[in-house]
Amino acid sequence: MHCYRRRCLIRDKGSLQCTRHGGFSDSQADAVPHALLHSLLHNQVLHKQVVLLTVVSEDSPRVSADKRFEVEAYGEGFFRGILLFGFIKAPDAPRGTPRL
Repeated sequence: MHCYRRRCLIRDKGSLQCTRHGGFSDSQADAVPHALLHSLLHNQVLHKQVVLLTVVSEDSPRVSADKRFEVEAYGEGFFRGILLFGFIKAPDAPRGTPRL
């Protein structure tokens, strides 16, 4: 924990911000992932950039590549990514997610 906190910067209002990036997945696009809440509770730091990723299986058999990934910037380094797959395709988040 001591080494982890050494890589953190002090943000305004006294909170710590890690200089690294964090990614958290959740099955619901309108919720905060439990892993993020537990990380914040136990480590008491936020990452410099946080990506919240949700993988959705659509009702159609395929989703075209140009409609497969949606991203929304919330501000303050937070992003919500939604990765869409057709019901025929097996979801593959690392391959389907473009570099942010």
